[in-house]
Amino acid sequence: MKLKSLLIILTLGGVLLAPQVFAKKLPIEDFFQKPKYTQVQLSPNGKQIGVLAPINGRLNVVVMDLDTRKSRAVTSLSNQDVTSFQWATDERILFFMDYDGNESFGIFAINIDGSKAKTLVEPARGTVGGSGRSVVRVAQVLDILRDDPDYVLVSYNKRRAAYPDVYRLNIWNGRDLKIVEHNPGDVVGWFTDWDGNVVGGVFTDELINGFKIVNPEADEWEVVHQDRFDQPSLRPAGLKADGINGYVVSNLTPEGQPRDKAGLYEFNFITKEFGDLVYEHERVDCCALVTTRQKKDMVGVSFQVGIPETVYLDEEWQSRMSGIDKALPDTVNFMSSTDEAESIGVVVAFSSQKPAEYFLYDFEKNTLEFLAQSRPWINAEEMAETKSFEFTSRDGMAMQAYLTLPPGSDGKNLPMIMHPHGGPWARDGWGYNPAIQFLANRGYAVLQVNFRGSTGFGMEHLTSRLQAMGSNHAARHHRWRTVGHTRRYCR
Repeated sequence: MKLKSLLIILTLGGVLLAPQVFAKKLPIEDFFQKPKYTQVQLSPNGKQIGVLAPINGRLNVVVMDLDTRKSRAVTSLSNQDVTSFQWATDERILFFMDYDGNESFGIFAINIDGSKAKTLVEPARGTVGGSGRSVVRVAQVLDILRDDPDYVLVSYNKRRAAYPDVYRLNIWNGRDLKIVEHNPGDVVGWFTDWDGNVVGGVFTDELINGFKIVNPEADEWEVVHQDRFDQPSLRPAGLKADGINGYVVSNLTPEGQPRDKAGLYEFNFITKEFGDLVYEHERVDCCALVTTRQKKDMVGVSFQVGIPETVYLDEEWQSRMSGIDKALPDTVNFMSSTDEAESIGVVVAFSSQKPAEYFLYDFEKNTLEFLAQSRPWINAEEMAETKSFEFTSRDGMAMQAYLTLPPGSDGKNLPMIMHPHGGPWARDGWGYNPAIQFLANRGYAVLQVNFRGSTGFGMEHLTSRLQAMGSNHAARHHRWRTVGHTRRYCR
């Protein structure tokens, strides 16, 4: 989407004020060229690091040996970027691309020495279905099968565009693609346990949403919860090691009473019984889980009112991340990847003025080692600070927004650009944003408001926009929503 289509330029007093010059005008390429490094991931054995880096003008997979610190390009595409990748084994990497930007993603595989490249699932080239409507075919990895390393579980809407099945895919030849879980006809997203078994799925049927599980004793689907899109929801957030007990993010209390801001509860997925309230926040829905494979459980929760926050409920992880935050006091820090044994990890550090920096963390030594900057040509001191603030609307609703002022500005007599986020199920967040920084560098104040209907601020905030749209119109714009997501440190 072109930048100009995202912007609404507001006039002050009927006249657009000319941008003032507060800081050095930087080349536009500084803001929008591809990052030097992104998506830094450790191999399962912790001996290699994979990244996406520009080669031939396109993002390609590059692997660095941690012992020798020598890097080598694994892919060498020149016609399009690799969108993302993940380690399948210590020797083999899966990467993902669509065809010519149509968002129908396929799956590719290659060895870390560049050999045995294979298209496992061909990206769909056409996106128009029999009804004449646009259809996007997406194959995505659900889980790595550690007990069967030649295979992965894949969610793929090959048979029915709206409802993906679960397949078992051979990572070497791509020919062995077999359905292991047929879609019952309404599931739009699947979730698995720590051993790679399909546990259940979230479903939608016109105005009704919910989630169901496969009861292993009865070998049949059971609906755990369902609701209308504008009613209090209950959604799976994560599982514990036994695959039965886990967590839900819920706008309902254990007594069945609605609550505006979703809370995180323990939950038994077989008996459908609530456990203890784990965490809640007075301003936003809770939460995304931070989990680790070594513990096969959650160690913390993350959420965002203005600046992203993570609260670690596990003492060991709380102590570890507290030390990292003291070493990197001016950034938001999180661990994006670890090896299988959780002996080393990759720490990502960023702010609204500083693009992501990557550090290698040693669990035993409790040390940080600088690895790389995603955009080393960016000087944080030349960037504009994005500040979060809250205000009350005319009818009394609490609203959250971000304001970015040109560096060196006092905020007075500036032209302002309103920069609304997309959606419908989305919100603006805090961090380094090249488009916002470019506009601020050119002398504009930039305002980002999490307007009514933005996700994560509770049911009243979400549905106030839907009520204004009318239920029928809102239903036509409905998409699956979930306020609980899981971030795993280790695959």
